[in-house]
Amino acid sequence: MVSGIRFFACSGAMGMFGNKGEKSLTQVYTETGKADPLLEIFNLNPGDTNNPNRMGFFGTNGAPNSAVIVGQYQDTTFRTNHNGSQLGEMINVKFTGANTATVSGTLGSGPMFGANFNIANLTNISGTLLARFHEPNDTAVITQQATFRAVNFTTASGVPDISDLVTGITMQAAQLRDTAGNAANASWTQISSGGAALSLSDQALESNIHDFHLIVSGSPTGAGRKTNFGYLVRLEFL
Repeated sequence: MVSGIRFFACSGAMGMFGNKGEKSLTQVYTETGKADPLLEIFNLNPGDTNNPNRMGFFGTNGAPNSAVIVGQYQDTTFRTNHNGSQLGEMINVKFTGANTATVSGTLGSGPMFGANFNIANLTNISGTLLARFHEPNDTAVITQQATFRAVNFTTASGVPDISDLVTGITMQAAQLRDTAGNAANASWTQISSGGAALSLSDQALESNIHDFHLIVSGSPTGAGRKTNFGYLVRLEFL
């Protein structure tokens, strides 16, 4: 079931930031005016166009008007509203090959940034999204059979069909190493039309909160703005 699933701009705020001394990521983001990595991105509320907690992919010059070239992957990632307004820069993880990614954005320097990283070696501090499951009754549980996918939706009805993988954009995703000790994926998975849902690691350590650290990257398949899609996590807990 999906109760309690919420999305966050990928955290790392519990740790320290590369070569920035003793500042937490939250402090670094605040001082530089970037999107706070603890930003909570709630599930879609059908018909709601005012909630600013969305993320958008853009070209080199960022939100709101820098387009991603058809057939290429994004150069920047931003928190946005439904119009694509720039509400803060996020860590950008760009698909560069089946097993590699370029990490950029936010401060743009330090050991967590660079070109053609092997994604299996990325730490969760370099992620795009943190998908957090909070057990509704605060009961300690384990999770299994979790999946992550990109799906089409409408603002009027939400997600009418969770098997309707997003069209008009090629979406790649991978899971990074998590706090339960599970290893990162060695390669990207296409989670859009023509692909399949990404299987997430079972978390056998009982807890009322389970985190899944994810990277996502998108490439448009045709001209025009693509807005009516979102991310969906499904899991079993017991």
